[in-house]
This record gives sequence, structure tokens and C-alpha cells, in this order.
Amino acid sequence: MAMAAAAVIGRRRGFSSNLYSHKDEDDEGPNKCWIFLLFCAGSTLLFTGLWYAYISFDDARLQAIKPYNDAIMAWEDTYRKNLVESSFQWRLLSPQEKKVTVPCSDTQPSNCTKVETQYVDVEASSAEAAAIPWKDMQIDTTPDPLAADQSMKGIKNYTALKLVALGMLPKTIQGHIDHATGQWVGNKFKLQVKSVHQGMTSVIDIEPFDIMKYVAVGANAKMCRVHYGGLMINGQCYERVAIAGVCMTIQDTSAGWQPPSAGRCGCFGSGMEVLFGKSCPGSHAHLTSDDPTCDFSLANMTLRSLHDPHQVALSLTSGTLNFGLTPHENWVQGMVMLVIGCVLLLPVIPSCCLYIHSKRSSYDRRMRDDDFLERLRANRYSPSARSANYLVVDGRPEGGEGAHVINMPSVDVEVRTRWRPRLSHRVAGEPEEPRTSESEGHDACGRDGGGGPA
Repeated sequence: MAMAAAAVIGRRRGFSSNLYSHKDEDDEGPNKCWIFLLFCAGSTLLFTGLWYAYISFDDARLQAIKPYNDAIMAWEDTYRKNLVESSFQWRLLSPQEKKVTVPCSDTQPSNCTKVETQYVDVEASSAEAAAIPWKDMQIDTTPDPLAADQSMKGIKNYTALKLVALGMLPKTIQGHIDHATGQWVGNKFKLQVKSVHQGMTSVIDIEPFDIMKYVAVGANAKMCRVHYGGLMINGQCYERVAIAGVCMTIQDTSAGWQPPSAGRCGCFGSGMEVLFGKSCPGSHAHLTSDDPTCDFSLANMTLRSLHDPHQVALSLTSGTLNFGLTPHENWVQGMVMLVIGCVLLLPVIPSCCLYIHSKRSSYDRRMRDDDFLERLRANRYSPSARSANYLVVDGRPEGGEGAHVINMPSVDVEVRTRWRPRLSHRVAGEPEEPRTSESEGHDACGRDGGGGPA
């Protein structure tokens, strides 16, 4: 009996383990992958939906809307009135056109002269600056809308007011961009703003700025050629930009209207007074030359109050002009995510239960198969089979001489069965099990006839 048990265990753990039919675990690979993806997506949506449902009980949007509405009330009561009661003027201080008499070319007579227009820089304290006239700024009440993809519930309206200087630059400008350095070669432009409020006059000097320049962009050679005109300098891609406008915030102080004392005085999220664009001012024409071929008279200058509700909204929303979702929108979005997450998790739970059940069933089946006290079925053999090298026959669990091991070095045997084979342990004196139609006419060694092992 011990020899029979050792032989059976050897067959199950050794080279003949392929004789035992079992489910290929590699077939579970794609199914496990889909189950894992569904679990990740479903659990993410589930927890995100729970978070949105949780924050719907607290109106975080109100915390941003309240200071915005307070700024609107202060704007309507005080700051807008101060802006209306003031007068604003502007002028282009530098450069200024100057008619200059120059000699003609070498091919002309020696006494020939001609008049050319040149642009010269002017200082604010010079006599030429006193002769430059001031121009009135226009009042613009066009409202600045908030983000359209949000609910306007609880947000107050206000009357907008800003001051605009139309045509702050001449139509044509002399100069060009140096291709080697990417900097503007020509005159820098200087603007001045004069305000009068309650008999107090103040003048604001805007920092000189260039008309065009190069700006470095992150792009390889191909993308630089396709999207940015192919301006590659020392392996770095550059893009041409031209001035699009000037915007500045001001506040009413004891010294009149002045820029904010702390921080930049620009109107945009970047805090820049001068805004550049990759197209000509007032149009969508792309910049294709280093020379100023655009109509720069379309560029304007804008003045805004520091307490303008639009500026307050930019500060509260980090430049997005969106105050977020309402509690009801958070609740609806959370419920939608919860439903979708639960739907994605539906196949996961039954699949996991089925996987655990199959593993337990396989384990129980292996434990039952290793019970040598259980009567085992007889193997079925095919005359054209291959692979086995030895066979245990006629085990005697009640004692005796034990099992017989027959070596078959030149005989190929293959199990042709849909269940796991079990070697026959026929007790002496018991009738032999009948043969099936498949193995009829063959003995245990696969030979024709009824002779047993010699």
C-alpha cells in the first residue's frame, strides 16, 4: 500500500502531472484585468460622488460670493461715484515726430537736401513735453461678464465703469526686432495719465514699453516650424508678439488718483500693465515679419478702479471668474457619480465571489483526490496514446505483496478522459471493472489481447 501511495503521489507531482485535467489559470488574465479596471473606475467615482454629496451640505460658494456682493455695494455707494466725479486725460509723451532736414544721396547735387520724419525721445521735464497736448479719456460702461458655465443665483449686478484711451499709438511705427537678440530695436513708448479730482491734479507715468519682441516657447523644431513660424535661435524656439493694449488699476488717495502702492498695478491675472499678443492689435492677422507692419492705432489703454467688482472677482476666483457649484449642483453631481460607480462595481462583486468559490472547490477536490482510502476509478487508455513511463496496477490495501510496478520504456500511454485519472486499486477477490468501448480489446499496457504483465 505504501508503494502504491508513493507511486500515485509521484505521478501527480512529477512529469506526468499533465495527465490530470485542470482549468488553465491563464484564461483568467483578461477577465481579471477588466475586473480590476472596473473596480478602480467604480471605486473612484463612488468616493468622488460621496465627497460631492458631503460638501453639498456646506455652501462653500457663498464664502466667495459674499465678499463679491459686498464689493458691489461699496462700488455703487462710493467708488464709482468718485470715478465719475473725476476727469482723466492722457498723452503719448515719447517718441514724438520731428521733421529733420538731411542731405540727399551721393548721386544728387551737393546742395540738395530733403526733409525726413524721425522719432525722438522726449523727457517729461523738457520744453518739448509742455507742448504735447492732452486728450480726454472716454467712459466705457460695457459690463464684464462672469463665466457663463455657472449659476448666477445669489450674485448681484452692478453698473460697470472704466476709462479708455482710444488710439494711444500711431498707425505706423519705425523699428524692427533684432533677430539675433529678439529685442525691439527702436524707440520705447511712454504714456502719461492726468487726473483731476476735487481740485487735486495728479499725473501717472506708465513705464516705457516696446512694441514688439520675441518670447521663448517650449516647442521642438517641428512644432516651432508649424505653429510659431520656425524661429529657432540657438536651439530655442521663439514666437513674435506685438502689443495688444495697456491696462492699469488706480485708487483714490490723499494725493489724488495713484497706482496701488503694493504689488503690480496691472488689470490682468499676470499683473502686467502691457498686454502682448501673437497677432496684430484689433485683428487676427498673424505676425509674419520682424518689422511692425500692423496698424498699432487699434491698441487702446484702459484705466480701472482698484475696487472695480470685476477686479475683485478676478482676485476671488484666481482669474477664472467662476465661483463654483451651488449645493444643489454638488448634490446632483454626487448622486450621478454614485449611480455610475455602483453600476461599474456590479460585475465586480459576483466575479470575486465566483473566483473565491472556484478556488475553494478546487482545493476541496484536490483534498478528496489525495484520500487513498477512497476507491479510485480505472484509467482509460488509447492505443495511440503517449507520455507515461510506468504504471501501478493491482494495489493490495489489505496487505500481501503490495503493488506491482511495471516499467514500460518503449510504450507510450495517454489518458483520454475528461476527469482526473485515478489508478485502480482492486482488492484481491473483487471482480474486475468492465472495460469501456474505447479501451475494449486492449490490456493495461496497451497491447492487444488479454495477457497480463510477465
